[in-house]
Amino acid sequence: MNLTAYIFGLFAGTQTQYPSDYTSRIFDRFINLSSGEDDILTHRDGDLMYYGYIRKLSGNQSFGICIVLNGIMINTPTILLPIFESIFTDVVMKGDLIRLSGNGELIPATQLFTYKQTQSEKLLNQIIATFRKSKISTSGLPPVSFGIGINESKKLSVHDNISDIAGCTAEYPYTVISSDNAQNTAELNDYISTVKRLSSENESILSKYHQLSKEHDKLKRKKMQFQLVAFLLLGLSVCAAGLFFLYDNLSSAESSLEYAQSRLDIASNTIQYQTQELKEKNDSIFVLRHNYNTEVTIRKKAEDELEQVNNTISSHIPVIITNIEVKNEKRDGTTISPFGSSIYSHNSCYLTPRITYYGFDEKPVTLNVKLYTPNGLSTSGNQNYSYSASFNCTKGYNTQSLDGWGGNIAGHWAPGRYVFEFWYNNYCVGSYPFRIY
Repeated sequence: MNLTAYIFGLFAGTQTQYPSDYTSRIFDRFINLSSGEDDILTHRDGDLMYYGYIRKLSGNQSFGICIVLNGIMINTPTILLPIFESIFTDVVMKGDLIRLSGNGELIPATQLFTYKQTQSEKLLNQIIATFRKSKISTSGLPPVSFGIGINESKKLSVHDNISDIAGCTAEYPYTVISSDNAQNTAELNDYISTVKRLSSENESILSKYHQLSKEHDKLKRKKMQFQLVAFLLLGLSVCAAGLFFLYDNLSSAESSLEYAQSRLDIASNTIQYQTQELKEKNDSIFVLRHNYNTEVTIRKKAEDELEQVNNTISSHIPVIITNIEVKNEKRDGTTISPFGSSIYSHNSCYLTPRITYYGFDEKPVTLNVKLYTPNGLSTSGNQNYSYSASFNCTKGYNTQSLDGWGGNIAGHWAPGRYVFEFWYNNYCVGSYPFRIY
């Protein structure tokens, strides 16, 4: 399944997305159309199908995920809801982009996704990997319905007929599939409950600690006062040893001191009990931190193994193409049909590709470009490719426009199905089927 992934959101009134490109207008429309706690939204743009998921956060904020398919549609769009919810649960538990507040509310962990590019890249790779191994039924797209406006939308429910939902996603430019309420996964509910409980217990322990500290200080002051009284009484007893009638008063004072001492002993035992209880809570927090560190170690090992796989791939090919777009233009660069729009035979000239790739190394790269027409491979000689294109490859995700192929007289290409293929040595690093109408 050839797909591209995006993340987007509305944080504190500011729209953000990753990666940033022309799709921002689509995600802005998704956010405006979404009215539920979690919705599935779709958008059709020619041969491209956008399947998005929006989850509401606290403070009228929102977080979204979107996958883009080329030339195919999903037959049961409602099956995407549990997949998106599972990915969202993992995002919250990692806490890099979305996290939980002390009272269990979902809040952003960053203002813009570009501030946390590494975490955003990892999430995109996770989304793509999840959907590639998911068994989702797809089929080819029907022709575009020109009887419906380009900005019209259709609101549906997850309880509507499955075939009706799939038909509307292919027919309407925008559809909204609403669920009854936001359905957290069991794992996310457990995590929210644990955070709320630990926050409440921590606040309660701190409150008890402050209260006991005040009582302890108060008792210490009383003890000092009683010790002073005892010293004065001892002095009086020495000075008035011969005054027998003071015996009863001294006995009464001694009883008061014993009573005060018993009260101090009770208070001291109470403090010891509360201290032990606080220690037990700290031990529980230590266990949770230990489990967290164990999970971090396991995740780091998986990342290292993925890096080894990337190094193995990069020893054979310098790039992997993740997305391809084609526009129709004249020889002087004048655009006839922009990237992502339909191309028509009557005004077709040069077919110019723009690729989004993931680079494994920093070096110049030359790709052999093959353009297959309805009549076969288009070439200008005896070579087994149409033309070659060179550019300076950089690491990570990048976008690169390449030279076009065709002629400067309108109507150069016949209607039909075309395919661009991009080859490095004997490896095909990307292909893109499209249609000229």
